[in-house]
Amino acid sequence: MEEPSLARSTQGGFETRPAVASRTIALSGLALFAVGFVKGRLAAQSPVRSGMQFFGIAVSAALLGYGIGLAVQHFFPDIPVAS
Repeated sequence: MEEPSLARSTQGGFETRPAVASRTIALSGLALFAVGFVKGRLAAQSPVRSGMQFFGIAVSAALLGYGIGLAVQHFFPDIPVAS
């Protein structure tokens, strides 16, 4: 019997299950907050505020990068997208 996989292979690459993607996003957010929390404790600042600040900056940077990628793809459709 084959063991269940977290992702299944498709012709174009891997397709993840929505539950796995949701858990990955949640764990990434928690990790970002934890790094900021530790930074706050080491810098003798409010750990919760520092965690939220670090999380917010990191998520903003990720969304900005995603948006730039969409804009490049829109304005330069001939550029191949890596898969």
